[in-house]
Amino acid sequence: MGYRIDELQRSIRPIRLYWLTRVGSTNTWAMQRRRLRKLFAPSIVLAGRQTAGRGSNGRTWLSPPGVMTATFVYPPVDSLDPHLLPLAAGIAVRDAIADATGVEPGLKWPNDLWIDDRKVAGLLCERIDGVDLIGVGINANLDPSDLPKGLRTQSCSLMMHASQSIDTTKLIIALATRLDEMLLKRTPTPAGLLTTYARHHVLTGRRVRVMSETIEGGALDGTCEGIDRLGRLLVRSQTQTHALVSGTVRPLTST
Repeated sequence: MGYRIDELQRSIRPIRLYWLTRVGSTNTWAMQRRRLRKLFAPSIVLAGRQTAGRGSNGRTWLSPPGVMTATFVYPPVDSLDPHLLPLAAGIAVRDAIADATGVEPGLKWPNDLWIDDRKVAGLLCERIDGVDLIGVGINANLDPSDLPKGLRTQSCSLMMHASQSIDTTKLIIALATRLDEMLLKRTPTPAGLLTTYARHHVLTGRRVRVMSETIEGGALDGTCEGIDRLGRLLVRSQTQTHALVSGTVRPLTST
């Protein structure tokens, strides 16, 4: 990825930048450094290339050329319960993408950003030794043909929708600005956060399938009724409405 590191460092001060040309996982690197007391908040761990990225629910996050990967390190926000952090970070990332590229993705509970039912970005939020790690992977200038065949129809890139190459330095600066506002300067109330999230949520009103070990039989089909006041996904089946705290969600019908 073609980052202008000097410009980036100047623009994000006083946030500290850790620039790694190549790393297995930015979240894992940040976790290891934090445990050694060599990483402090706020800071950004930015990788030119990530070779062993981690996604939510133990999945692998593939990072072929054109994928922007970074971990943002922040002190925990007292007013936000940990399970609301991915929703708050998702809003900030959505707004940063819009600021930097003009492309406006939607939010897919709890960790993804989508455009036209295809994944364009994902988050991995972890709390370790008194800091929150917000791992962000964005298909900025990805050519979907670089993905395994089974993922090509499930993913897209900002470049495809902006019809031009994405300035990743500008994108990182926008991410730092929006996350800083969300988590340090103007943190919304939980109610305000959930209202904003609901406005951009792409699954509300749609038939979905949720897969989770916490569901009897491993899967649940129903209609998504949005997010409740605790940030749980509401899915109405034939017999009841389920409030889910985790799981992999896929729409069963197209918009």
